[in-house]
Parts: sequence; C-alpha cells; structure tokens
Amino acid sequence: NAYSNLSIQHTDLKVEVQIHVAKIPDELVAVMIYSQHEDSNAMDVDLSWPVSELKNQISRKFGTPILQQCLFFKGDQLFDEAPLAFYHIMQATAINMVIYESGKECTSHMFENKEFFENEFNADFTKLQDDGTQYTRGGRPYFRPFGSFRYGINLRKMKDMNDPSWLGRPGHRTDSTPGEWPVAYHGTREINAGKILEEGFRLDKCIRFAYGKGIYCSPDPNTALSYADPFKYKV
Repeated sequence: NAYSNLSIQHTDLKVEVQIHVAKIPDELVAVMIYSQHEDSNAMDVDLSWPVSELKNQISRKFGTPILQQCLFFKGDQLFDEAPLAFYHIMQATAINMVIYESGKECTSHMFENKEFFENEFNADFTKLQDDGTQYTRGGRPYFRPFGSFRYGINLRKMKDMNDPSWLGRPGHRTDSTPGEWPVAYHGTREINAGKILEEGFRLDKCIRFAYGKGIYCSPDPNTALSYADPFKYKV
C-alpha cells in the first residue's frame, strides 16, 4: 500500500486534533486516463503533483487544452490546487476526463436543471442602487448584492425540511422574520458552484482551511465576490 496513516496530537492546541499523514511514494506511478472521446491512456505521475500539474502534463502528452479538462476520480471532481495524494490516487488508478467545448470551463449541467431552482426566491438587483435603507435578516445587517440577479435554490429538493422558517419569508421587506438565519455570501469557481448546487456545502471536500476548518462566508457580497472567478453563461 502506498499510504500509511499516522495520528498526531497537536500539543499547541487546547483541543485534540488528529492529522492524517499520507506517505507518498518516491517513484512515479502509472495511472490510466479515460475520456469520452479517446481510448484509455497510461501516464506516469508524481503523487505530489497538484491536479493542475496533471492537467498540464495531459495537455503536453495528449494535446487536450487545460481549460477543457475536468478530471474525476470515483465520482469526485479533482480540484486544481489539491495534490493527487489528497484523493488517495495510487498505482493503476483510473481517472476520468470530461472534455468540454473550446471556450467553456466545466460548465455544470446543474445550471440547466430547473428542478434545482425555486423562482419564488428570485430577486433582481441589477438596476437597484443603495438608497441608504437598512435591512436585516436573522437579526443581523443584510447587505443586498446590488448589480446582481439572485436565483433561488430549491433546498427542499436537497433536504427534507419540516420547518423552513430559517429561510425567512419571501418578498421585499426590510426587517427579519422569526427563526430565519442571517444572510452570508460565498465566493467560488464555476465548477465548484455546480457541486454546491447538487450536494450543498461539503466540509469534507474542502482543502486549504487558511483560517481554520470551516466554510468561509461573508455578510458583504463584495468581499465574497473577490474570492469568486467570473464566467459567462448563456441564459
């Protein structure tokens, strides 16, 4: 087995933290790259490579442009910044490659699935300007995303909810409603947005945790926007 798991207790923390360490082989290992357009191809990889380097090597060897590659292992999408060892890839692993049309970056089919959206919670902020009116949601300040169009997500499809009061009452209002949560924004990439839409936030899919373990959100839409990558989508 290429991996050995170790459990380490961090002595500087007040709570016990377990860190799982993967021992990466020194030599290259052979993996199989499968695509819907071509036969399978064997490729030698270094498990310390980030996924972005694997895409670079695929582009060099097979000629597939980097921005047209979406890589999957056991149904999970491989994200550019993560090392291959993070996904427990090893000798003879099968990696699936979906090739997208030129000029598109892994546009998720989820955006085209109307069952994932709930128009009742749509809101058009594209032509609105801040007039100084203060809004609250969940008892906290609510900063509206001026210049944006909000698409409501059908959360009932993702999870059965006996009490949807945490969503608040739809429609224009300045005050909070009982039981609702504050509003926060999360900036990400197009390919991640599709997965969030399908599965919700998955802490086990996160990688970096620059400021501690969690899903990072902000009540300020402009702050979240600075962490997002823009993309074009034809409505």
